[in-house]
Amino acid sequence: MTPGLVDIGIAERTLRGEEQSGDRCVVAANGRRVLLGVIDGVGHGPEAALAATMAANTLEAFVHEPVDTLLQRCHTNLRPTRGAAITLVVIDADAHSLEWVGAGNVVAALQQIEPFGLPATRELLVRAGAAGGSLPSTRTSRLPLARGDTLVIATDGVSPAFTNDISCSEAPQQLADRLLKRYATPQDDALVLVARLRGNES
Repeated sequence: MTPGLVDIGIAERTLRGEEQSGDRCVVAANGRRVLLGVIDGVGHGPEAALAATMAANTLEAFVHEPVDTLLQRCHTNLRPTRGAAITLVVIDADAHSLEWVGAGNVVAALQQIEPFGLPATRELLVRAGAAGGSLPSTRTSRLPLARGDTLVIATDGVSPAFTNDISCSEAPQQLADRLLKRYATPQDDALVLVARLRGNES
């Protein structure tokens, strides 16, 4: 999706009986930086879809801005709606780092290969709350990133147990499809976004 920067996989499923999903994702490049946003509108159905769409439109319109500013923009724009849980990550391909911020129960986990070749997975912690509702601090966090590191972000329609089943050896789309199939719950919309940093190709 963004050649030379990251490989992407996206898998999603709408709650049975609903025509619109309240889960959305945004993948948008700005130079050598890639914004990844996963949005879970509160509840499900048309009102959740409206909140998620408004947040996605905001992210796409202001992709050049820092993630803390983007989350605040989403919060302001979603006040007339139910609100949404949102996790935002920016991958900087030149700095080999990622920066993230979030509010609510969209779970993100990063798997990295340690010096001895063993994979280690850590959850990227975010604060409680929701954009458009009760927004906590928008203070960001940052981690170094290396080629081959794998980031997975999933809405709460996916069991958080997925964080124990990430594999750097799987292609991102294959991994997204497998995690959705194995860990999606029947009670909500579900979405999985996988991103893997590539090398420094231009």
